[in-house]
Amino acid sequence: MNIKNISENHICTACGACALVCPKQAVTLEETPAGFLAAQVSDACVDCGLCRKVCPSVAENTGKYAPEDLLHGPCLAAFTGYATDPALRQNGQSGGLVTALLCYLLEDKQIDGAVVTGFNAGRSRPEARIARTREEVLSCAGSYYAQCPTLPVLAGKHERLAAVTLGCQTDALTLLKEHRPELVPELTIGLVCAGQNSGRMIDDICQQANTDRPDAFRFRDKSPGGWPGEITLRKHGQTSTLPNAYRHSIKPVYECHRCLACFDQMNVNADLVCGDPWGLEEHLGPEGCTAVLARTEQGLRLLVQAQIAGLVHLDQLTPQEIFRGQTVDTRHSDKVYTAKTVFQSEGWLYPYDPEVIGDRPYTSKVMEKNRKTLLYTRKYAQAPTAQAAAEIAQRKKDKKLPLTARLKKLFK
Repeated sequence: MNIKNISENHICTACGACALVCPKQAVTLEETPAGFLAAQVSDACVDCGLCRKVCPSVAENTGKYAPEDLLHGPCLAAFTGYATDPALRQNGQSGGLVTALLCYLLEDKQIDGAVVTGFNAGRSRPEARIARTREEVLSCAGSYYAQCPTLPVLAGKHERLAAVTLGCQTDALTLLKEHRPELVPELTIGLVCAGQNSGRMIDDICQQANTDRPDAFRFRDKSPGGWPGEITLRKHGQTSTLPNAYRHSIKPVYECHRCLACFDQMNVNADLVCGDPWGLEEHLGPEGCTAVLARTEQGLRLLVQAQIAGLVHLDQLTPQEIFRGQTVDTRHSDKVYTAKTVFQSEGWLYPYDPEVIGDRPYTSKVMEKNRKTLLYTRKYAQAPTAQAAAEIAQRKKDKKLPLTARLKKLFK
């Protein structure tokens, strides 16, 4: 038994745990016509079942990584913070806190490398890397929002690593501790995640900016005007800029169907969780600031060490302030529990054990909105060809245009 049905039912997160553990290298992550990454199983598979045991989308695994407080997870302390080095703060996401912590761990020789995500200019897609120097960490600062299989870079791990992970990737690492503990990083710095997107989102942005195959790409570059940043593309020394609002406008077109069912926005199994300081008005500003939750003693110890070393500045606050800013108990809760209902009513394979997820109330208005979203993302994910996917995406984009723009397009 393998994880083929997970991809066939469009609930693969592309974390890459299956490819990492397969003893026959029978699993690869391949791009679908809609631009998503999904695990593909070759004839070399011997049905050992190991891939299923580490997959966060196999329902029977839910209870092995889901915490009692499903949407919030454990929390020892909460802070806002930023890198004290202006270059790290400017170059990094939010307040550059993750970048500063990774540089500290490397320079203090607590780790040999950091699992991060960079931009592959040849493919115009994000890719996982192991950064072993300050310069390599800096080159991978920022978020990419498109799917990236992070865990396969852990293959043959023989060094001390910290890993920057999304919730689904951290959940897979939690499962991995039982079956291949030697591959699990020593520390996980999780990111708050509102969902991944198709690689076609990057293609769309490149087309909009008239910059094919850029040498460098940033979704949240603070250099044009401060936090939260704008989209920048560089090619042959020339920089093109698009407003961050454009990414938000096309997110509903390219968002991942599986992510709309995900409960783990807040990365409940990481040692530290970092994200934007939404809802924390007094911490907002052009320099950027990071909201951070310490979930384990190891994570909290790292924050204290970095603060004592003078590399980060921290201001303590309550976890509830971060959860409120991230709309965990409103928007996110509605998303999780309406998705459960829609998956079950439509007969779709649900990635979690329904009993572990439980139930919460939501309004009929929220259900109607989220059902439409799920039906669209399912249709887009199922596109049989790249052309069909492009046509579905274009119709979605056209519906989002103002009426006058739609009429102009109609009569052009």
